[in-house]
Amino acid sequence: MESINTYLYPPRWHEALCIIILLAVCSGNLKAANNNVLRLTSFEVTRSNSDNFDSNTAPEPVTLPDSWHERQKTPFRNAWYRTQFRADDIQSPIAVYIPRVSMNASVTVNGKEIGNGGRFTEPISRNHGRSLFYIVPSWITQQRDIIDLTIRVIDNSWAFGYLGPVYVGDAATLNSMYHTREFWQVHLTLALALLMLIFSIASLSLYVKRAKEKYYFWFSGAMLLFAVDTFNVFVIDIPTSRQTWEIYNQIVVYAFAVMTITFIHRFTHVGWKAIEPLLGAILIIKLFVLIMLDVKYLFIAASAFNLLIIGYGLILAFLVIRSYLIKSRFETGVTALSGLILLAVASHTWLVQLGILNPENLHIIHYGAPCFFLLISLSLVRKFLYSLENTEALASELDLRVQQKEKELASTYEKLHILNQKKTLSEERTRIMREVHDGFGAHVVGALAMLETEKVNHRALSDYLRSSLLDLRIMIDALDPNTHEVSVALGMLRTRVEPILKNKKIDRKSTRLNSSHTDISR
Repeated sequence: MESINTYLYPPRWHEALCIIILLAVCSGNLKAANNNVLRLTSFEVTRSNSDNFDSNTAPEPVTLPDSWHERQKTPFRNAWYRTQFRADDIQSPIAVYIPRVSMNASVTVNGKEIGNGGRFTEPISRNHGRSLFYIVPSWITQQRDIIDLTIRVIDNSWAFGYLGPVYVGDAATLNSMYHTREFWQVHLTLALALLMLIFSIASLSLYVKRAKEKYYFWFSGAMLLFAVDTFNVFVIDIPTSRQTWEIYNQIVVYAFAVMTITFIHRFTHVGWKAIEPLLGAILIIKLFVLIMLDVKYLFIAASAFNLLIIGYGLILAFLVIRSYLIKSRFETGVTALSGLILLAVASHTWLVQLGILNPENLHIIHYGAPCFFLLISLSLVRKFLYSLENTEALASELDLRVQQKEKELASTYEKLHILNQKKTLSEERTRIMREVHDGFGAHVVGALAMLETEKVNHRALSDYLRSSLLDLRIMIDALDPNTHEVSVALGMLRTRVEPILKNKKIDRKSTRLNSSHTDISR
């Protein structure tokens, strides 16, 4: 029994992010106190495999924290920790605060149970991720200076039960300490898990949009498994047997590690991708071994498999760091930093679970893993924005090229139009030359022949020459660009032909009369 001089006040929410780094460095060992609070570490313990306390069994002295894995040569399920303390200097009401216990506990004061952590039958309620806090009713401690305290702890006989130091004293002070630890151990961790779940959904949506970039899928899967594992820590009453639940938890943790490694391979292009099928095969082997193995070796076997994945994680971290030092790529540097953080906190949690480190420490992997995912998310966002900028730049360049090609096409079309006009003009010249040769030329030759005769018929020659001139004028009219319209062409033809028709005394009236006589005769 010892007095405490100081205690940790509950942090304000806006200070949480600043304190979390310090908390990780200090391994989460929250020690508390006040002059009105006693930290109890000296107990007498009675261990048993029976659910009933045996008063005939001699207790043995123990100093908390007490880790059962050190005493598992004789497996047991229950342990009754008993002690006494003086309450005359403690302000009423008195409370009992247990920061860390595994798996479940009940608290009895002066022979009266004041609270418990839930179910004591299989499957046992799991309180290894939560603290216990109970206020002692005043009628139990009235007129008694010496208080008897008994704490019953239960765990599976094959598991590593644990009880850390117990705090008794002023209820208000202990309530503050309890809520402080609950914030770090439960509320903040669950908030981070929810955040990772949201990030997982966002990353999966990016994968749906950009399926060719597989690392979005592996990143989303890793975050999802981390969130599932985090929620599992705070499940008190499980729906299956403890053994089945622990196997499930171990598989989820290993799958999270495999997905994280696969993501690093895909994202940084560093590491041995050929090892990924092997890691998947080891996952299946681990599941089979944990199912078939004797339950008392479950955690030892699981730790051996976890050691394999941590070992490759260290090798991959070395390869990523070396790649960054050689190529200085931003993504590789961020992955190296976040990977080292993740390995450090994972190793810390693994050592706490094995009992090598003080089990009273918080599992800081629930803070380290979000740091890993946050840093990687920032890198992914940066890469996405960089890709977006490149896409916009390429789109702008493509627009310029399209405009340039449009100008080139317009220029080419203009040149083709000019060539087509030249071709048309050349064909028209050829046609005119042919008509001049076959039409006007023939008329000239005919007129010359008429002149060379002995008797020249001047009227016939004049008519012949007028006909030749008419043909020439019609050919010249055909070269006029305005004659492309039918009405203009017919009008010009009428202008040329009408004088000849008048000389021949052919007009519209005579044409109509002739047409009428023809119809009558029919």
